[in-house]
Amino acid sequence: IEVGRPVLAGIFGGLSGPAIRPIAVRCVYEITESLNVPVFGCGGIETAHDVIEFLMAGATAVQLGSVIARGGLRVFKRILKGLKDFLERRGDSSIDEGFSAQEVGFVSTNINFRRIVKLVRVVEENPRVKTFWFKDALCSKAKPGQFVMVWIIGVDEIPLSLSTIGDLCSVTVAKVGDATEAMHRLKPDALIGVRGPYGNGFKIVKGRVAVVAGGVGLATLLPLVDKLKDYGCWIEVFLGFRSKHDVFQLARVERPSYDVVYTCGPLAMIRRVYELCEAWNLKIQASLEAYMKCGIGICGSCCIGPYRVCKDGPVFSAPQLRKMPELGLYKRGPDGVKIPL
Repeated sequence: IEVGRPVLAGIFGGLSGPAIRPIAVRCVYEITESLNVPVFGCGGIETAHDVIEFLMAGATAVQLGSVIARGGLRVFKRILKGLKDFLERRGDSSIDEGFSAQEVGFVSTNINFRRIVKLVRVVEENPRVKTFWFKDALCSKAKPGQFVMVWIIGVDEIPLSLSTIGDLCSVTVAKVGDATEAMHRLKPDALIGVRGPYGNGFKIVKGRVAVVAGGVGLATLLPLVDKLKDYGCWIEVFLGFRSKHDVFQLARVERPSYDVVYTCGPLAMIRRVYELCEAWNLKIQASLEAYMKCGIGICGSCCIGPYRVCKDGPVFSAPQLRKMPELGLYKRGPDGVKIPL
């Protein structure tokens, strides 16, 4: 009372416990509305209801504090039971379903908040590639070349470039592993989670442009082609697929004249396209793929040269590509080990 400041254990500090929860929830909401960063909510959490308030305000996760000192570790069991009861009343199977962006509109501007979306349709492009269509307000405003972290519920979360941007968005997925195989089994009306869009995207250069796509890398470039058409650009597209011996037949192109070359595909192909652009003094923007875990620049699993593909890319210019001597020579697996290409 004399000093007008709260005291904790004989040391000046801040107030803790239920009294600060309303302030903490508001702070979480204001931060997630202003910054696209993960936010851990804490302050006065004692019940499942409190946890739900923080999650609805936009918290990525929550942290318990003084309630543990008072109630011990059994508070976790009590809160988890409360969350389970809440989900059962709503008929949801996961906490992410319980707070979809469609229901909690005031958190939908936070790209780090995982939104649960329903697949509108699934199109089989060929035996190993499918396109999955869904509605999401944030994805509809993405830039060509940006990617999203897609959560296949109960399986894994993987980075996928948007292949359509608009009222209906899509990702085009090749069946290459456990997560993508699980995604290929999904039918219309199935639910997936999305975070993002992340990355920098392509910069539009007006004029005469070349688009070089390899395999499923074409999916990344399709929104770009749509945007280039809107700008009235003259576009020449080179497509290559695994079944062709000479994928792009670039040797037949003698000193082309383009204002920019856009490319996405296998890293070895991108290296060759980059080398030709350097030789012919052409500008290039290359969208790179890399193994990712977090998608927000923390884990470092997608590093190449001095860059992180998720934060500094995935689209890179020639000056940046020059700092990647390993480009197209090897990639890194989930454990970080180099895999020759």
